[in-house]
Amino acid sequence: MIATTPSPGRKIFPPPAQIAALGQYLSDEEIEAICRRLGHVWRQRLLGPGTTVRSMVYRGLHPDKSIRAALADLAAGDDGLTRPPSDASWCEARDRLPPDLWTELLRASVTRLQRLAGPHHLAFGRPLYIADGTTVSMPDTADLAQAFGYADNRHGRSRFPVARVTFITRVGVEAAVAYRLGPYRQGEDTQFRALWDALPAGAICLVDKHLTSFYNLAKLSGRGVDVLGPLYARRDPERLILQGRRLGRDEWLVPLDLCPQLRQKYSDPTLPDRFWVRLIRIRFRHGRKQRTLWLVTTLLDPSPYPPAVYAGHPSRSKCRAERDCSCPPNPVPRMPSTRYMGHASPGLSRDMWRRRGRAARGRQGRPQPFLPMQ
Repeated sequence: MIATTPSPGRKIFPPPAQIAALGQYLSDEEIEAICRRLGHVWRQRLLGPGTTVRSMVYRGLHPDKSIRAALADLAAGDDGLTRPPSDASWCEARDRLPPDLWTELLRASVTRLQRLAGPHHLAFGRPLYIADGTTVSMPDTADLAQAFGYADNRHGRSRFPVARVTFITRVGVEAAVAYRLGPYRQGEDTQFRALWDALPAGAICLVDKHLTSFYNLAKLSGRGVDVLGPLYARRDPERLILQGRRLGRDEWLVPLDLCPQLRQKYSDPTLPDRFWVRLIRIRFRHGRKQRTLWLVTTLLDPSPYPPAVYAGHPSRSKCRAERDCSCPPNPVPRMPSTRYMGHASPGLSRDMWRRRGRAARGRQGRPQPFLPMQ
């Protein structure tokens, strides 16, 4: 909704029109009704719950991200505000909002979007969801550091507190139906299990390789939710093929066995000792290299769900995005250090790197074909 730079054929809306558009989807009546249901009490002031919520959403969409810029546009689009509110008053109004307000607003928005989508945007007549996770940083304050902690990597501890976010989005509706925000030390798998209630029976969920564990596949299948994702990182596909049987070209029905250590860890007597899944092999090219992607799914019947439809799995799209983003628009080769040049003359090395730069610039606009192997 926020337009920053004009582009050909794109209509630019002024900030007052953008704020007015937010008012159509986040009305005062809806926000105040949720606040009353949550037991929130407020006085009539310039920054009421409705105005504060819309300003927070507008600030998140604004390219500036500053409070002052968002409040200036808010005052320009609201006839009741003769001057922009101060930053301190806006922060106080934001802190007065009930914590569960955003969860209720998200639930109401998802319900409205799903009603508008209706029977459209379905995969094989079933709703399709994507589960993924990420991390976000925040200001380095004592309360945030205590609540979320810091990230540790090979470069040391992070400079700012980091939180982990796991969310489930509805494909086609393009909306997050549920999310979980927690400390950085909390695993993505743990947060994903807390979101299972957002997946209705009969849905298909696309996940990454960290979420295709035995426990998730078995428990979600018991809920009537089918899962599709890359094979769990610690499982060997060749060994699974030897234990299973072939269903067709590049697909097998293979068993997953639950080891005693994991059964003791989960402490769930309803887990079976063996769970059957369908293993799919997809071959494609990533640049000049041949790649193989192993997918596992609880959709056991290959007739309504052929392997060809899985060629566009997000994991393969990620490889394509990495290839497209691997070369910048105007690549400038970095001169290597002299200790890597050996005894070559400086002039010869510079000429070599210039030729490599011209070749890289000539490849722009002509990406390598991204087709599955025959």
